[in-house]
Amino acid sequence: MNLEAELTECEGEVTDWLADGFAKKEIASELGKSIRTVENLTNSAYKKIGIQKVSELTKWWFMTRFSISQYEIEAKKRALGMVFVSLFFAQDMKFLPTYQLTRQNNKRRTTTAAPSGKRRNEIDFETEIYS
Repeated sequence: MNLEAELTECEGEVTDWLADGFAKKEIASELGKSIRTVENLTNSAYKKIGIQKVSELTKWWFMTRFSISQYEIEAKKRALGMVFVSLFFAQDMKFLPTYQLTRQNNKRRTTTAAPSGKRRNEIDFETEIYS
């Protein structure tokens, strides 16, 4: 991915629309260009940037607009992953309260009357809190 790619004005405009989630057909309509022209501009921008997918374009767009390096993104991903893993293990080791679903007498209890907005025959589980 080339963060220093020099795009033409038209390519930049099309990449802005694509990064915002618009379809090529919508972009063509908004800019008053043919769909084929928008596709050519998109392909040209992709080659200059060195990407192949719209998701990569969105990542490139944010990185260039907010001056974020790829290393910062990878470091933040790793840090966030470590937080989630530590929370998972903390709960498994009983540092955090856990909730366990149990059934009384191994039978399903069903509701007989359904209040408005609820389904009939919902399974009614009791929860127990373990600290």
